[in-house]
Amino acid sequence: MARRSKYALFTEFLKNSNNEEVRMTFDEINQMVGMPTVAWSDRSAWANCTTIHATPFQRSWQNAGYYVAEIDMQSGSVLFAQMGFSVKQNLQTVLQETATPPQKPQSFQELLMLTRPDNLKELENDEYLMVALSQNNSKLVEDCIQHDPAYQSKGKGIMEARFKDGDYSKEAYYSIIKRIATENSTRTGDDDVLLFAKYCADLDNKFLERLKDGDIKLVDDICKHVEEKGGKKIKSLASKVCKYLNEWKFNGYAYTINDSVVRAILPYYFAYYNIDGSLWKNKDFDKLSYEEFYGVFSELRNKTKLNNNELDHLIWYAYKNDSIRTEIAKALSKVL
Repeated sequence: MARRSKYALFTEFLKNSNNEEVRMTFDEINQMVGMPTVAWSDRSAWANCTTIHATPFQRSWQNAGYYVAEIDMQSGSVLFAQMGFSVKQNLQTVLQETATPPQKPQSFQELLMLTRPDNLKELENDEYLMVALSQNNSKLVEDCIQHDPAYQSKGKGIMEARFKDGDYSKEAYYSIIKRIATENSTRTGDDDVLLFAKYCADLDNKFLERLKDGDIKLVDDICKHVEEKGGKKIKSLASKVCKYLNEWKFNGYAYTINDSVVRAILPYYFAYYNIDGSLWKNKDFDKLSYEEFYGVFSELRNKTKLNNNELDHLIWYAYKNDSIRTEIAKALSKVL
């Protein structure tokens, strides 16, 4: 007898709802079947993944013919939308294929494709089978992000509503930063978010003026302030807030995000593009200041035709769920 999925009851609930849209809270789902711990804080747990790497939780709503249309990590709610008939047929085919063991890869190229999501199968590779930093690949990734409900931010709307009325208080900044932290799963505590918000609201720090100018030192100054006030390291969140607010308020791409996925992959591309080894070899990228990180990131950006936003998105989105290629990229960086 086939083993019944832990989430079978949830699948049946959605199937029997007969509604085009079903909105539920995390608490309601948890009471019904018990949500996985990661789903409370990590947006990626709610991704509409249709590869062999989809989790039983992700398959629970897809088996019922639904997809995640909206996800609000801060309020703890999710909107499931019913798929069209053709989409259901395609999904059912995928799910049937995943029910049996995948065929053994016949080549090194096929092995590398195992962990690449279906929507990124068309990405162009370089001669080492890593993702090429090309305009075509950038356009494909930007389209994926634009249509992926798991990455649709409400932070911009909060910022516009606050700033429109001239509200630049610490409470306004807190609501904006908290939303960015929640949507990006940084797990930053409320006390650290408040310290960050106070820094932004303090006119002596000239936060918006420096943000508009694209002052790279701003990120490090924010981190230093929070840590001096007893807070934790927030370099990832600080870079994300500066990146998004510079883009949302000033239509700029002056900043990039200091993200662990990007940091892990960068050495490969530094080696591939023959970037001066003294800038990156034998360095712990996790310990670099933002100014140092931005400096080496800019060296790579200047070798491509991409801007900060495009390059960051391409590397992050292409590798965030590609564990095999990530490890190979790390190894290649040491021998090229």
